[in-house]
This record gives sequence, C-alpha cells and structure tokens, in this order.
Amino acid sequence: MALAASLESDLRMLAAEARRKFPTIKDAADRSMFKVRLASNASHLAGSDDVLKTFLLACESRNNKLSIMGLAGIDKLIAHSAVSSSVLPPILATLKDCSDMTEEIVQLKTLQLSLTILQSQLYPKEEGQMAILLGLCLRLLANNRNSDSVHSTAVATVRQAVALIFDSALKGEGLPVLHYGGTGGWSSTSNSLAGEVSRNISTSGLAEDVYNDIQPPLATEDRTLSEAGKLALHLFEDLTALAGGGSAAWLGVPQLPRSFALDVLEYVFSRYAVIFKRLSPFAQVLKHQVCSLLMTSLRTSSEIDSIVGEAAFRRLLLRSVATMTRLYNSMLPTECEVFMSMLIKSIDLDLPPWHQNMVLETLRGLCVEARMLCLLFRTFDMKHQNTDMVSNIVHTLARVVIRIELLDASEETLTAVAGMFYCKAKEWTPDADPSGMGVLIASEAQAITLATEGLLGVIFTIASLTDEAVGFSELIGSTSDQSPSLDLTTKASYSKAMVPVCTALVNSVWRPLLEALTFILTRTQGEAIVSEIFKGYQAFTKACGVLYAVEPRDSFLASLCRFTFAFQNDPNRSWGGTASSGGKRPDFIDQREPVVLSYKNIQAVRTLFNISHQLNSVLGPTSWILVLETLEVLNMVMYSAHSLAQDGVGNAARVMEPSNELSILTVYDAQMFESTGKMSIPALSFFLTALRQVSNTFVSGLSSTSNSTLPTVSGSTASNVSGHAAVKLWAVERMLSTLMFNVHRWELVWDQLTDHLLELAEHESQQVRTVALDALDRAICGVLASQQFQEHAPGVESAKDFNHEVNEGAQDVESSVMKADNGDSSASTCVQQSIDKISLECTLLQPLSTLYNYERITDIRAGALKTLLHILERHAEKLNQSWPSVLDLLRQVASASEKDLVPLGFQSLRVILNEGLLSIPAYALEQCIEVAGAYVVQQKDVNISLTAIGALWTTADFFARGVNHEFCKAQGFRRLSGHFSAMNVSGSPDTGRPEKEGESDVESHFLTPDKRLDVDNDSLLLAVYGVIQGFVTDERPEIRHSAIRTLFQSIISHGQQLSTAMWEHCIGAVVFPMVDTVRTLASTSSQDEWHGKELGVEGGKPVHMLVHHSRNTAQKQWDETLVLVLGGTSRLFKSYMKNFQSLNDFKNQWTTLLAFIGESIVNGSKEVSLAAIASLNSLLVHHAAKDNLPPYYFETAFSLYESIVPTVVKPDSRVIPKAQKELLQSLGDLYFNGHLLFSTSCYLRLLVLVDLFVWIPAPPGDLAPISQVQQTVLAVLPLIMPLNDYLSPLWLTFIYQVLSYLPEENHSKPVSAQVENLKLEDSNRISSKFLTSKANGRPSMVLSTNDLTNDREEHGNGSFTQGLDVGTFNAKTVDSPENSFQTLSTAFLEKLIKVVLELHQACPPTAAATGIPDIVAAFGRCMATRRDSPKEKLWKTAVNSFISVLRGALINDIVDSKHDIAQENPVASGTIRSRFWKEVADVYDKFMVGACGRAISLPAGVTIEPEVLDADEQAENMVLSFLADELLTCCQDAPREVLQHLVGVIDQCAARTSALPISYIVFLPAHCRRFSLSCLDKLFVLCSCEPHMTGESSKVIVSQIALPVLLARCRAILHHFAEAEKEVGDAVLPQIIMEETSLLLVRLAKLVLHPLTATRMNLPVSAREVGAEKNECEQELRTSSSSIYRLSSERAHLFLLYKNFCELLTSRVLEVRELLQALLLLVGTELGL
Repeated sequence: MALAASLESDLRMLAAEARRKFPTIKDAADRSMFKVRLASNASHLAGSDDVLKTFLLACESRNNKLSIMGLAGIDKLIAHSAVSSSVLPPILATLKDCSDMTEEIVQLKTLQLSLTILQSQLYPKEEGQMAILLGLCLRLLANNRNSDSVHSTAVATVRQAVALIFDSALKGEGLPVLHYGGTGGWSSTSNSLAGEVSRNISTSGLAEDVYNDIQPPLATEDRTLSEAGKLALHLFEDLTALAGGGSAAWLGVPQLPRSFALDVLEYVFSRYAVIFKRLSPFAQVLKHQVCSLLMTSLRTSSEIDSIVGEAAFRRLLLRSVATMTRLYNSMLPTECEVFMSMLIKSIDLDLPPWHQNMVLETLRGLCVEARMLCLLFRTFDMKHQNTDMVSNIVHTLARVVIRIELLDASEETLTAVAGMFYCKAKEWTPDADPSGMGVLIASEAQAITLATEGLLGVIFTIASLTDEAVGFSELIGSTSDQSPSLDLTTKASYSKAMVPVCTALVNSVWRPLLEALTFILTRTQGEAIVSEIFKGYQAFTKACGVLYAVEPRDSFLASLCRFTFAFQNDPNRSWGGTASSGGKRPDFIDQREPVVLSYKNIQAVRTLFNISHQLNSVLGPTSWILVLETLEVLNMVMYSAHSLAQDGVGNAARVMEPSNELSILTVYDAQMFESTGKMSIPALSFFLTALRQVSNTFVSGLSSTSNSTLPTVSGSTASNVSGHAAVKLWAVERMLSTLMFNVHRWELVWDQLTDHLLELAEHESQQVRTVALDALDRAICGVLASQQFQEHAPGVESAKDFNHEVNEGAQDVESSVMKADNGDSSASTCVQQSIDKISLECTLLQPLSTLYNYERITDIRAGALKTLLHILERHAEKLNQSWPSVLDLLRQVASASEKDLVPLGFQSLRVILNEGLLSIPAYALEQCIEVAGAYVVQQKDVNISLTAIGALWTTADFFARGVNHEFCKAQGFRRLSGHFSAMNVSGSPDTGRPEKEGESDVESHFLTPDKRLDVDNDSLLLAVYGVIQGFVTDERPEIRHSAIRTLFQSIISHGQQLSTAMWEHCIGAVVFPMVDTVRTLASTSSQDEWHGKELGVEGGKPVHMLVHHSRNTAQKQWDETLVLVLGGTSRLFKSYMKNFQSLNDFKNQWTTLLAFIGESIVNGSKEVSLAAIASLNSLLVHHAAKDNLPPYYFETAFSLYESIVPTVVKPDSRVIPKAQKELLQSLGDLYFNGHLLFSTSCYLRLLVLVDLFVWIPAPPGDLAPISQVQQTVLAVLPLIMPLNDYLSPLWLTFIYQVLSYLPEENHSKPVSAQVENLKLEDSNRISSKFLTSKANGRPSMVLSTNDLTNDREEHGNGSFTQGLDVGTFNAKTVDSPENSFQTLSTAFLEKLIKVVLELHQACPPTAAATGIPDIVAAFGRCMATRRDSPKEKLWKTAVNSFISVLRGALINDIVDSKHDIAQENPVASGTIRSRFWKEVADVYDKFMVGACGRAISLPAGVTIEPEVLDADEQAENMVLSFLADELLTCCQDAPREVLQHLVGVIDQCAARTSALPISYIVFLPAHCRRFSLSCLDKLFVLCSCEPHMTGESSKVIVSQIALPVLLARCRAILHHFAEAEKEVGDAVLPQIIMEETSLLLVRLAKLVLHPLTATRMNLPVSAREVGAEKNECEQELRTSSSSIYRLSSERAHLFLLYKNFCELLTSRVLEVRELLQALLLLVGTELGL
C-alpha cells in the first residue's frame, strides 16, 4: 500500500541520518521498516506502536533534522489512522518538548501536527490534554522572537482550533449549525447601496432564530454541559480574559495580543450565536464578561491605554459591538442600548477623526442591514420604555451631513465627498485620494460620505421591507381561493405585521432624511452621489405611496420637483410650489437664452417619471398639478436644448448632458401617459382638465404676442418660438395620447378633446392650426379603429342589404325599421347598428368637407386632405355610405387651382385604387375609375398623371382577377383567402360538405383578398381600357407613351382570362382604333422645331431650355409613339395569335396590321422603320418556330417582304442601312426558324430577295471594308441553306447563287459588254431565280414571274397588294447596279469564300461532289487576282480554301486491283470527275504559270512590306507543295492528259530561269528565282518513288510521265550552262545559273528510278566481245543471239544524260567539275567498271 511505501521511505531516510551519531535510532528504524513491510493496512500498524516509538525517539534526540523527520512521520501516522488512541499522552509530551526548540521548521511541524491531532480520532477529550495542545500553540503565537511565518501559522492554527472546538460543542450539545457571516463593515466593493441592502436581506434570511428567540435555553447549569461544551466554555472564558488584558488560567498562557484575542472572540460569538442563545453558561459569560469588556473598552476618557486606543483595536471593538447589537439585542436589550448610546454620543465628542469615521462606519453597517434595522426598531423604537435607537441613529447621521455648512472648507469637502462616491462607483478602494485633498478634508469627507450612505441605507431598508410586506400580502390575496401552506401562512402573518412597522418607521425618520438629502443635493454636483440620492428619493416616495403616507410622499415629491431644473439668471431662486400650496406654473424660463440641464436635473426628471408611473393611481390632486406643470416645463427645456444644439447659438458647452439622455426622458414621458388607461374616472378627468389648462394658457400667450413675437424658424429669435411650439405640441400630444390609451372609454375624453381642437383650428397662428389639424386626424383615426366602432359595424350580409336599401331610397330604410318594429330583433339590431355607424361615419368625416371649403386659408384645406388621406390609408374598409362625398371631394381637388392641393388629393386616390377596391361599394367603382381619369388629364403635375396611369393599371389587374369565372372553374381551382382549394368542374365544393356550408363558402368568396365576384368585372375592366385608350391623344408625349405601354401590358398580362367577346372588343374597339388614331396624328404632326421652356432673359434675349434634337419636333415625338404602338401590337399578336385566329374578321385585321408595318418600314423614320422590322421579325419568327402560322398568314407575311424589299433596296430609298440590315436578318431568321413553312417556289423567292440585298451599294461616306448589309448577307447565307428533305434538290442552286458573287471569268471583257451582261443578269435575277454560267456547265433553274404570281394566288393573297400600296414585286421596280463586280469589295469576297467553304462542308455528298468543279473554278478565279491585285488578301484566302476543298475531294489510291474506283466513290468517274480534274488543271495553269513566281507590278509610290512578300511566297510554295506532295499522289482517277498538264505546269515554272537570256537573268527578282528552283526540285520529287509500289500507284504513273519532262529540262539546263560559260568567258557566271546547275547535278546523283519507270526508257548500248576476265554480272547481261541489247537500271537517266555530262568536263567551275566527277563514277558503277 502507499502508506507503507511512504513510511518505509521515511524510515530509510531516518536510519541514514542517524547512522553515525544515533545508532539506537538507526536500529529502531531498521526494525520498524521490517514491521512496515509485514503490515498489510493501517490497522495492523495501529496494533503495534513500534513505528510510532521510532519517530518519538527521533524527536527526543532534539536534533533538528531528526526531529523534523520524527514529527513528519507522526503526522503521517495520525493522518492515516495508523495509531491507537492510547498514544496521545506521549505525543503531547513530545510536542511540548519540540515547541521549545528554536528551529523554525520544527516549530512549523509542531503546529501542523497539533492541527492534525484536532482533526483526527486523537481529538483530546480531556481538559488537560486540550489545554496542553492549545497552550503550546498560543505560546508559539505569543513568543515575539519567533519568525513571521511561525507567527502567521500559529494564528491560523489557533483560529482553526477554536472553530473545531466550537463545532465539536455544537455537535456535542445537539445544536443546529447556524452561522451568520455578516460583519457590518463598509464594503467598498459594492457599487450600489440598494444592491447591498438586497444582498444583506438575502444573506440574513438563512436563520430566523438567530434574530428571534424562538426556543428557550436548553441548559441552566454548568454540570449539564457535555465534555465538548465544557471545553468550549473554558476556551471562551480564557479568550475573554486575554481580550481584557489578563491571563488564561485554563490554558496557562500569561498574555496574548488583545487585538487577536478580541478578533477571535468576535468570531466566536458572531458565528456560534445559537450556542449563546441556547446554553445558559455561555449566555452568562457573554452578558457579564464580554459585555463588560466591550463597555470598558468603549470608554472615551483620557485613560485609554495605548492598546485600546489603536485604530486596529478600535475597529475590532466597534465591529464586536455591532455584532453584539445585531445578534443579541433581544437577549441583551439593556447592554445593546448602552452600546448604541455610547456610539451616538461619541459622534459629538472631540475624538480623533479616524475614531469618528469608524463609529460612522459601524452605524452605516447597521443601517444597510434591513432585517437588523427592522428588529432594532421593533425592539427599541416601538416600545415606549426603550430609547428610540433607529430614530437617534438617523438624526445623528443627518447632523453629520448638515454640519458641513459649519466647516471652513465646505466646498472642498463637498468636492471630496463627490469624489469618494465616484471612486466607489468606479470600484476604487476607499483609501484612494483622487482629488489630492488634505488629511482633514479627507476625514470630514469620509465622515459625510458614511453618514450619507447610512441615511440612504435607511431609505433602501424601508423600501425593501415595504416591498416584502406588500408583496407577501398580494401573494396571499392572489391565492385566497386556495388553502395556503403553513409556510405561506406564516409569511403572510409576518407581512401583515410588517405593514404598521414600516409605516411607523417612515413617520419616524422622513423629516431628518429629507432635510439631510435636500441639503446635500443643493450643495453638490457629483454624478455618483446625485444618482444614489435620487434612487433613494424614488425608493422612499414609492414606499410612502404604497403605505399611503401622504405627507412624506408629497414632501419628497415637492423636493424632487425642485431639483428638476436649474435657473439660468438667479441660481438662488427656487420653485416655491409645494404640495400644500398647490403649486404654480414656473415663469422663470427666459426664452432668449437656452435653459441648462445638468446631470442633477436630468436625474431628477427621470426619478419623477419613475415615481409618476409607479404611483399614477394614488397621487392626489395637488401632486398631479405639480407633476404636469413640471413635465410642461421639461418639454420646453428639452426643446430649448435641442435648438441650441442644432442652431449652434451660444456656448455649446452649456449642454451638459448628451442628447440620448433627453431621448430617454421622452420615452419615460410617453410611458407615464400610457398608464392613464388605468386611472380612475376622477383622476382622469382632473388629468385632462390640467392638460387643457396648460394648452389654453400657452395658446393665449401666443394670441397676445402673435403680431410681434411669433417669428419664423429662420428668424433671430427662432429658439424661443421653437420652444413655445414644443410646449404647445406637448400639451396637445398628451391629450391625444390620453385618448388613445383610454379608447375603451373614449366618451369621457371626446367632448373635451374635440372642443379644444376646433378652437385651435381657428387660431390665427399657423403652428396652432397645424397642431389642431394633426390632432383631429389622429383623433378620428383613433375612433375609427376603436373596438366600439367595430362592434357597432353591421355584418357583411346586413351591410350589403342596408347598402341596397340606401340606394333605393329612404322608403326601404323605413321598411327595415318596420321589420324591426314587428318583432324581428336581429333585424332591429342590425338596422340600428348600421344607422349608428352611418351617423358616426358622417359625423367623423363632415369636418373634412367643412375645412376644405374654408377657402380663406390654404393650409386648412391641405390639412383636411391630409387627414382624409390618413383615414383612407388606415380605415378605408370601415367606410360605406360616405364614398360618394369622398370621391366628389377628390374630383374637385383634381380641378383645383392650387397646385399644392392636387398631389394631396391624388395620394388619397392612390390609396383607394391600391388598397380600397376590395372594400369600396360596387356602385362607387365606376365613379372611382372616372376620378382616376380626371387626375390623368389634369395639367398641374405630369408626374401625377403618369402615376395615375399606373394606378389604373393596378385597377385593371384587380378587375382582371375576377373575370372569366368559367375558365377558373374548368381548371378545377378556386382562389379563396389567398389559397387554392380544389373544386369540381361545375364549381361546387367537394362532396362531403353540407349544402349550407357550401353556400357560406360562396358568400365568403366575396371577401377574398385578391378579387371581387360581387361586381361586373368584365365591364369594369373594359371601362378601364376605354379610359386609358383616351389618353393616347394627349399632347404630352410622356402621358400617351405611358398610356400605350400600360394598355398593351395589361391586355397581354390578362389575355388568358379574357373571353372571346372581350377579345373582339379589345381588338376591334380598343387596339386598332388606337393604331389608326396614332397613325393619323403622326402623319399630320408638325415638323417645326420646338423651343424649350423659357428660363429667363440674358442680354435682352430670352433663354430657353435646351431640347434634344431627337425630341425637338412634334413629328419626332409622334414617331416615338408609333414605335411604342408597333412594339405593343407585336407583343400582343405574338402572345395571342393562336387565339385571334378564331375571331371574326381577323384576316382583315391581320392584313391591316401587316399593311401598317409595311408602311412604317418603307415610309417611316429610321426609328419607326427599325421598330416595324423588329415587330415583324418578333411576330413571325416566334410563331414560325412553333409552327403556329397557317399558310394564309405566312404567305401574306412573306408577300409583305416581296412587296417592300424592292423598294427598300432602291438607291433612292429612305430606309437606312441599319434597317436594310435588320430586314435581311429578319428574312434569315424567318427561314431558319420556320423552314418547314417554305415550299420550293417560296424558297426560290427567298433567294431572290436575298440576292437583292447583296448588290446594295455602300452608302456614301462609308469607309468600312464591308457594309452593314453585306455583313448581314454573310451571316444570313449559312442560315438559308436548304434544311428540309424536299428542299435538298435546291442545294446546287443555292451554291451557284453564292458562287455567282465571286469574280466571273469574263471580268476582263470591255466595260460596255460587262454593263449589258450585268443588266441582263439583274433582270433575270429579279424575274426568275438565277441564271447560271454556261461556260461552267451549271444547270439552269428558272422561276418565272408568272410562277410567283400563281404561287401567291394559290395561297389566297390576291387582296394584299390592295391593302398595302408600297409597290409590287416586279423587275421594273428595281434599278440594276451598273457594275456588280465593283460593288462587291474584296473584303466581302474574302468572307464569302469562307462562307462557300462552310456551305460546301454542310452540303449533301452528292451535291457537294457535283458542285466541286464550280467551286474549284470560282476559287481559281479568286486566286488569279494574285497578279492584278497583289496587295489584296483575296487570293491567299482563296488558296487556303482551294487546298481545303481539294484535300477533301481527293481519293486515295486503291492498291487492290480487284476494287474499282467507281465502286468506291460513285462520283469518282464520269464527266463530273473529269470536269473536276480539268478545272484543277486549269486553276493550276492560270495561277502558277500566270501569277506565281512572276515579277510584281505596282503603281508608282506603292510598296509591299517584306513580311507580306514572305507570306505571299509561302502561299505560292504551299500551292506547289500541295500539287506535288498530295494532289499528284492521289490521282488514279485523273485523266492522263490532266496529269501531263499538271506536270507541264511545274516544268513551265521550272524553265523560267533557263529560258531567259543571260543578260536578263540578273534582273530576275529573287522570289522568282526561288520559285523556279522549287519547281525544279518538285520535278525530281515526282520522278522519285519507292521500289515496292505497283504500276497502278499514282506516284508510279506520275513518275513515268514526269521523267521524260525532267530529262528534257536537265538537257536544257546543262546546255544553257555550257552556253553561258562560253558567252561570259572568264567572267563569273550569274549566281542563279550556278545554283540551278548545282541543284540539278546534286538531285541527279540522288535520283533513284522505280524499276517500272526505268523499264519504259529505251537505252541503246554497243556490242563487243567480253573476255573471260569480265565479272559475272556482265556475263549475265550478254546475249549470244544479238549484238544490241537493252539495259534496265535504277540510274538509267544518267546514261541518257551522259553526252551532256561530257560537255561540261571542261568547265571552269570547280564545283561543277566535282559534281560531274561523282556522276561519272556512278555511271561507271552502273556499267560495272
């Protein structure tokens, strides 16, 4: 076990230490270790004391180290209960011996072991043993020579020992453990006295019998005490003797420090009060010895010894006295009375300041103990035979506070007091000296602080006790219907008994409290002390109010009001109003200067608010007058402070409180008036009378000075005027607040309120009138919102019946009354309620009409309209029969002459239209729409007109939700209360509901929050549309534009809910009449330029507002209107085209619409034209994509294109290029999205229309390489490719159409011939589809004009041209361009080539193969522009596209001879393929021979950048490389003559150098020489092929054709070199000749022929004898039958050129000779030499 291991370790260390000097101890330690190992637990060790004796033996050695080890071992054994109780005597003897040792550690171990004994089972029960143990501890404490650590340890040990002894006594006597931990000292850590009192109440409630003697003492004689009790009694007696300066007889200690003894003594009788109250011996010692000791020590004569006079001892003494008084006042009343008398008298004696402060601290501690103070008051003050202890304490503290006036440095002392309160609030220590004052001032300040806190503690004590007493009473009252528990009953009886105690306590102390607190408040400005005192004011006043102590309550309230405001001019002047005098309104506020609100004032006001809110039902009349007048002045002061802060008048430092405090006070003000709803009727009546008196007093003051002292806000005296207005506003506002908070009994307030407001409305001051109107507004709204008005309102069905009766006349009303007279009580009640409501409704709204008709003052009329607006915003649904008068009033406002009144009236109308349509009666709806129209046409404010149109839109939405009910029922849904509920098709509710319930649902459907079914929604909706349609003729463009947008948007939004009849009305009576009206007005509008509004005159000339050029004429603005109409009609027909097709006469309407659009495109301005095109495009594309356009409508629309396009493309057309572009794009979009609608003839007509756009010349001044229209053409061409199966045969036609825009072959014809041809082509292009070039073999696809006409007639479109007079589709209507090729720029052609390539890739395979020859030829013509236009990029673009097309058209070689090329590719043979190869050869011939490698001729001054030249050269080489490396390697299907042609083209290009005379060679450009060499090199490439290739391989075939050409070229070059060398003589040959010859010789050496190619060469050789020495190869080659034989070799070409080689043997050029040498060696090798 752990104990054995620890003991063994200790014994081992002990043995090691005693090994030399103390062998006996070593041997004993060794034996003990052996026994420890054998012991299994602590009980085995307790059975044998050998181990203990070993440690005792170590202690007896008096060696410091051994003694420390011995004491530690003994402590460990006792702590683990490893010793028996019989060993205590030797242990005590050892401890006594060790205590005499001077070693500090030994003394500490001795004290530790002593405390361990007291806490273990060895606790001494005999007096002698306990005396020994306590004696040695006290002797160590009393020895001054011991160290501080020993002394402090001894103090702690003695305290714990005393506590253990008295705890043992409690246990031995069987007493409860009831400790009281309060000390009564000044706690500097508490920030609030109220919190400290509450905390003391909670801590003092743990043991009620500590304060009350519930049980008598249990023991009366000493012999009855237990042993533990006797020990505690002896100890208490000895401690009492030591505290008195004597010696302890039982403990045997001669003397101890008195302060320590008194501290321990106070600790005992404060924590173990139950012992002294239950055990008589202890009570006797306490009464006779302890009280005598305290009384003796409290004497204040000069005989006080030095110990008693010390501050620390005095503090302990006063604490002991306070504890004695607190805990034992009932047991020792006389002694406690003597104690308090001595303390109170000591305040007036000439004692040191610190002594007085300690006494005050003690009294303060008693004052904050709520239960203690109450007990003292009940024990002494409420008993006549005793002294008034609590009253004397309060008077004494009050005297301490007031005596500050007698001090010389009173101001400094007050400053110090404020600083101490501030320090405490900030949780600083009391010893801090933040103000730096002297010692005397600090002492006086501390005394006053303690006294003030004591007084406040009394106040908070009274408040806490009162709250507790009243709280328990209310708790019992609330549970009176149940049987309360025993504990609750006991507390209730205690609460009932506490009420008179609290009342007596209040009456006893309120005067000195008020006098002292008033005095300190008057003299100090410290925030912390002021805040704490006002908290006391609030707590005490509340307690007085609860206890119905009238005089103290009103006195404190009057004093509080005195501190609410400071006086600017006379600081000594005070408010003389008190509760007894009734109070008078203060007139000290000087309006010329702002009133200063200090922190004290604001805290006083806040306290006043709190008190008024808490005691509003118990304040008397005089108190209310005082409070209301104070609040009136407060409002004036707060407004004055705000004015000062806002205007910056005066010194800003005067505002001593931030504005948020004023905001808080305003909130408190409102909360106080909220409590008036719970006032009694007399209190409420007096309250209103007082408020009216305040308002009348102020208004009368304004009347007397209105002409002289009522300036505006911007005047010099704006502050005082604002202040007056604030006070008046406050009074009226509070009357309204009282009405709102008493709305449940508004009849008590209404008469006084309305009478006063009507008086104010007629006042001459505008501010007063404004306040009256605003108050009337809120009063009416408050009554309408009241529960009484709602209770008198009739039900839905009754109201509906009553409305019908009112509409029919008074006779029906009388019949309803007769029904009521006949006994129908429900009808009587309903009718009476309806009449009451109408009467009240008319009564409430009648003043508004009266005020509006008061024309003398405009602001009254405006105020009436504002009031009406507020009523409609909040309570429109509660109005019924007053709607006609309301709408008539609003109609009058629309035509009013005052501009400021129109916006006010319109705001009311907006409320009706936006929120009141559900509640307004049905008969007033049409009138409401007319009133809205009146606000649209008014000329005062254009924004109102626009907003009115928006309101009509909202109205239309509302009515649209109720139309077409059959449609909603068919869908199986119905909207009820904002949610969808299922219904069957017939509209009846679900089965399972009773029929009556279904009927109630139908009735509730009239009250749905989104629509009304009790009105004719169809007619109302059409009425709204009719009203809006009338606005399109308004002269103001913004109005008619808004009307047009609104009308179309509304119709489109609700089109699904309109019936067929409504649609016919909308289209026939609304939309098309509007279109005709707008078109007519736009055509007749003026083109005169407008001048803007005249702004003024400068230099004698008027200055006008600048108007934008797009809006400076009426016609331009009407054009904008046309744009809106076009867009609206397009959206409408786009959304509901399918629905319109079933309408009557819609075909004519469709024709009319198209005619309108066509006319707008052709004859309109650019904005109108663009809008018309966009409308047409949106309309047609949308329906074409969805296949919702029947043939008639499509053909009619397409005929529109045919009618307007010829006019649009004319050179003199008004249509701008952007419109032309959009129109073309529209055609492309129409075909792309609706290609299924296009027949073959229609598609060809489409191509004709697109063709017209291609030849539109660029507008003058357009510097762009491609015009906008041509860019659109490039974008549209890919869109209009044949997309259907039945249009696939037209692919070639489409391709040829596009190719026709590329340069033609005959572009080099004379100009006259070109013009004639172009005219013919244009004529054919318009009258038919397209004529193809016969030279290219294109098929001709002609569509005559008659075909177009017949196709149009098939679709029934014979009348369209009559409806649209914009021209017919005829060739004569279009002027042909003079030069088509010049019209199309090269940039356009470049883009077009890419389009052709794209179309070719998308083309079907058969059509693509068929059209390839023409594409190749077209690209070739573009490539041929290389020579004439070298700077253009057209030929390079054509080169890339040409190669791309050829690369896709090539067919790879077929190695297997069994396969046929025609079978692999159906178009690989025949005329198409032959034509393809022919076109390829022609293109290469024209391009390479005619353009490549040629010198470039440029106009003078024109150059080409080197980078461009390099790029051009690369393009030429690319064409050459493609020919040699790709084209001629896949040419099995090519005719042999084409291959020869292509090889010949390369040879012609290679022969340019050798064909020139030497004198011209030097002038040949470098790129030409390089191209010639490249061609020569490609000839060698064509002759080379792999040996494994068969004879059918393209490369073998080409090599057989190219080898003769190459040999001929080699002979010419070699001969040319020899001739040139002869011609120049010794001169240097040109570099090009050297390069060409060297290249030739090098490539000849490398050339290896294919066996089949070599075999086809005829090589003759001479016969001779061959000897036996010839090698085997030659012998095999010899034939015996002939002298001439043919030799086949891979280098047979060298034999054919052998003669030419020999001619060069004598060349002077070393390089040539060396190359010839190598060639001759190869020849010899071939011959076997």
